Amino acid sequence: IVKRNGHLAFGGNMGYVTIDPTRLHDANFDSQLEFTNFYVSNKKVEASQPNSPLAQSIDHTQAVELKHYQSGFSIDFAALDFQNPFQTQYAYKLSGLDDEWVYPGNNSRATYTNLKPGDYQFEVRWTNRDGQWNKQTKALQIKILPPWYATWWSYCGYALIFAVLAFFIIKTMTKLNDYKHNLLLEK
Repeated sequence: IVKRNGHLAFGGNMGYVTIDPTRLHDANFDSQLEFTNFYVSNKKVEASQPNSPLAQSIDHTQAVELKHYQSGFSIDFAALDFQNPFQTQYAYKLSGLDDEWVYPGNNSRATYTNLKPGDYQFEVRWTNRDGQWNKQTKALQIKILPPWYATWWSYCGYALIFAVLAFFIIKTMTKLNDYKHNLLLEK
């Protein structure tokens, strides 16, 4: 390595390659984001566990279906920019709950607790190393199932039971009225 005319030159017997440091710059780099971990009730969930809501790793999962008692979860995520990872800023929101983006700085975990049954979409966006927000987001669909007693078929069963009870009450009241009417006629 030699310095020629203010530039660095690399080479040897075959010649030199000159590099002008003033022309070096960072390429406009948009990093990717990965979901790294998924927790339910503060316990890490792996796809290989029995009764796991994940069929594959969380980063390759498009949608997660949780039981009503699994309504508290956390998601870890990380931008794949290893040059200066602490400079990356994040923003996330859970559509169906959050109206606005949450800006946790460089904290790369989102935690939600006691969510009502329903459909949600978790979205994350992040900055590149220059502090510019990426145009893309990473999303995960989350469905929290209602308990068995709050499903549509349970409500149909409740309506059927109510209809049967109403029928027997009306039938009994009608018989009582007929009995009272017949009793009055006999007097």
